[in-house]
Amino acid sequence: MTTIQVYSAFPGVGKSYLTSKYGTFQDVDSSTFDKDPAVWPNNYVEYIKAQVQAGRLVLVSSHEPVRQSLQASGIPFILFYPSRDCKAEYLERYRQRKSPQQFIDLVDALWDVWIGECEQWSGPKVEMSPRSFLSDYLLGPDRTILPTSKLMSESWQRTFKLRSQTKQ
Repeated sequence: MTTIQVYSAFPGVGKSYLTSKYGTFQDVDSSTFDKDPAVWPNNYVEYIKAQVQAGRLVLVSSHEPVRQSLQASGIPFILFYPSRDCKAEYLERYRQRKSPQQFIDLVDALWDVWIGECEQWSGPKVEMSPRSFLSDYLLGPDRTILPTSKLMSESWQRTFKLRSQTKQ
């Protein structure tokens, strides 16, 4: 069974929370990386590879070019994204965490495009339920980190609607 160490997650699902509460997770914020097309997203993916090699559980951007580059690099990951009907909830999350208005406006304008890209993704993915957070999926009832074997189990997949058209 493939060990999953990388979780590609939409903004506002709780990457920063997991990082602050559980030192095992590392949130690799794509906004801090050079977006020059000559180096992006390879510079980001190379950094992610180094974190995986160091044994960390890595929380990364859900941008489609990042997912494509991770896949091309052979890095297994699961995509987590909100249900399309959660737009108002997520915009409120961004306001509550005091995200810049420019960011909120961007997500508001591109919500359907970005969620559509996530829905069309052919790799392992989880459409998150309303009012849920990444911790609801990656942590057990006792708040310990679930092992990959549990994440990839049939019962977990049924419970959280993990869908994949391709096996990793």
